[in-house]
Amino acid sequence: MVALIFMFLVGLGLAYFAIQNPGVVALRFGDYALMGIPLYLLVIGSIIFGLSVAWIIHGIEALSSRFTIHGKNITIRHAEEEIEKLKDRIRDLEVENAFLKGETGTTEDIKEEELQKNRRPSLLQRFSHAI
Repeated sequence: MVALIFMFLVGLGLAYFAIQNPGVVALRFGDYALMGIPLYLLVIGSIIFGLSVAWIIHGIEALSSRFTIHGKNITIRHAEEEIEKLKDRIRDLEVENAFLKGETGTTEDIKEEELQKNRRPSLLQRFSHAI
Protein backbone atom coordinates (compact mmCIF):
# COMPACT_ATOMS: atom_id res chain seq x y z
CA MET A 1 0.00 0.00 0.00
CA VAL A 2 2.87 2.35 0.82
CA ALA A 3 4.45 1.61 -2.55
CA LEU A 4 1.18 2.42 -4.31
CA ILE A 5 0.91 5.75 -2.50
CA PHE A 6 4.54 6.53 -3.28
CA MET A 7 4.08 5.72 -6.97
CA PHE A 8 0.94 7.89 -7.06
CA LEU A 9 2.87 10.82 -5.58
CA VAL A 10 5.74 10.33 -8.04
CA GLY A 11 3.21 10.25 -10.88
CA LEU A 12 1.66 13.50 -9.66
CA GLY A 13 5.09 15.09 -9.48
CA LEU A 14 5.96 13.96 -13.01
CA ALA A 15 2.63 15.23 -14.33
CA TYR A 16 3.20 18.61 -12.70
CA PHE A 17 6.75 18.72 -14.14
CA ALA A 18 5.40 17.87 -17.61
CA ILE A 19 2.77 20.63 -17.43
CA GLN A 20 5.39 23.19 -16.37
CA ASN A 21 7.84 22.18 -19.17
CA PRO A 22 5.77 21.69 -22.35
CA GLY A 23 8.49 23.07 -24.64
CA VAL A 24 9.77 21.08 -27.61
CA VAL A 25 13.48 20.56 -28.26
CA ALA A 26 15.59 19.05 -31.02
CA LEU A 27 18.02 16.33 -30.02
CA ARG A 28 21.08 15.97 -32.27
CA PHE A 29 23.49 12.98 -32.47
CA GLY A 30 26.13 13.95 -35.03
CA ASP A 31 24.34 13.96 -38.38
CA TYR A 32 21.10 12.62 -36.92
CA ALA A 33 18.46 14.84 -35.41
CA LEU A 34 15.32 14.02 -33.48
CA MET A 35 12.88 16.89 -33.71
CA GLY A 36 9.91 17.66 -31.55
CA ILE A 37 10.90 15.89 -28.31
CA PRO A 38 9.13 17.36 -25.27
CA LEU A 39 11.54 18.82 -22.74
CA TYR A 40 10.05 16.88 -19.82
CA LEU A 41 10.64 13.56 -21.64
CA LEU A 42 14.26 14.51 -22.24
CA VAL A 43 14.81 15.39 -18.56
CA ILE A 44 12.99 12.34 -17.18
CA GLY A 45 14.74 10.07 -19.70
CA SER A 46 18.13 11.47 -18.65
CA ILE A 47 17.36 10.82 -15.00
CA ILE A 48 16.23 7.26 -15.69
CA PHE A 49 19.31 6.62 -17.83
CA GLY A 50 21.63 7.95 -15.09
CA LEU A 51 19.93 5.86 -12.41
CA SER A 52 20.17 2.77 -14.63
CA VAL A 53 23.90 3.23 -15.22
CA ALA A 54 24.49 3.81 -11.49
CA TRP A 55 22.47 0.67 -10.66
CA ILE A 56 24.51 -1.43 -13.11
CA ILE A 57 27.82 -0.14 -11.72
CA HIS A 58 26.64 -0.84 -8.16
CA GLY A 59 25.57 -4.35 -9.16
CA ILE A 60 28.99 -5.09 -10.63
CA GLU A 61 30.73 -3.83 -7.49
CA ALA A 62 28.40 -5.86 -5.25
CA LEU A 63 29.06 -8.99 -7.31
CA SER A 64 32.81 -8.42 -7.08
CA SER A 65 32.57 -8.00 -3.31
CA ARG A 66 30.50 -11.16 -3.01
CA PHE A 67 33.13 -13.18 -4.90
CA THR A 68 35.89 -11.75 -2.70
CA ILE A 69 34.01 -12.60 0.50
CA HIS A 70 33.21 -16.10 -0.79
CA GLY A 71 36.91 -16.72 -1.47
CA LYS A 72 37.86 -15.55 2.01
CA ASN A 73 35.16 -17.76 3.56
CA ILE A 74 36.59 -20.78 1.73
CA THR A 75 40.08 -19.92 3.01
CA ILE A 76 38.77 -19.63 6.57
CA ARG A 77 36.91 -22.94 6.28
CA HIS A 78 40.07 -24.72 5.06
CA ALA A 79 42.08 -23.18 7.89
CA GLU A 80 39.50 -24.32 10.46
CA GLU A 81 39.57 -27.85 9.03
CA GLU A 82 43.36 -27.86 9.25
CA ILE A 83 43.20 -26.63 12.85
CA GLU A 84 40.81 -29.46 13.76
CA LYS A 85 43.10 -32.01 12.11
CA LEU A 86 46.05 -30.65 14.05
CA LYS A 87 44.09 -30.71 17.32
CA ASP A 88 43.17 -34.35 16.67
CA ARG A 89 46.82 -35.12 15.91
CA ILE A 90 47.93 -33.42 19.15
CA ARG A 91 45.33 -35.38 21.11
CA ASP A 92 46.52 -38.65 19.53
CA LEU A 93 50.15 -37.82 20.30
CA GLU A 94 49.29 -36.97 23.92
CA VAL A 95 47.50 -40.31 24.23
CA GLU A 96 50.43 -42.11 22.69
CA ASN A 97 52.84 -40.24 24.98
CA ALA A 98 50.82 -41.16 28.06
CA PHE A 99 50.65 -44.78 26.91
CA LEU A 100 54.42 -44.90 26.38
CA LYS A 101 55.02 -43.41 29.84
CA GLY A 102 53.07 -46.33 31.22
CA GLU A 103 50.05 -44.54 32.60
CA THR A 104 47.14 -46.83 33.27
CA GLY A 105 44.02 -46.89 31.13
CA THR A 106 43.27 -47.66 27.55
CA THR A 107 43.72 -45.18 24.76
CA GLU A 108 39.96 -44.65 24.64
CA ASP A 109 39.94 -43.74 28.34
CA ILE A 110 42.76 -41.26 27.82
CA LYS A 111 40.99 -39.75 24.81
CA GLU A 112 37.83 -39.39 26.89
CA GLU A 113 39.79 -37.67 29.65
CA GLU A 114 41.25 -35.25 27.12
CA LEU A 115 37.78 -34.50 25.77
CA GLN A 116 36.53 -33.87 29.31
CA LYS A 117 39.36 -31.36 29.86
CA ASN A 118 38.47 -29.46 26.69
CA ARG A 119 34.70 -29.32 27.32
CA ARG A 120 33.14 -26.16 28.62
CA PRO A 121 30.69 -26.55 31.50
CA SER A 122 27.03 -26.11 30.69
CA LEU A 123 24.97 -23.24 32.03
CA LEU A 124 23.43 -25.48 34.68
CA GLN A 125 26.85 -26.75 35.78
CA ARG A 126 28.18 -23.19 36.07
CA PHE A 127 25.10 -22.14 38.02
CA SER A 128 25.36 -25.07 40.46
CA HIS A 129 29.09 -24.42 40.89
CA ALA A 130 28.43 -20.76 41.74
CA ILE A 131 26.02 -21.72 44.55
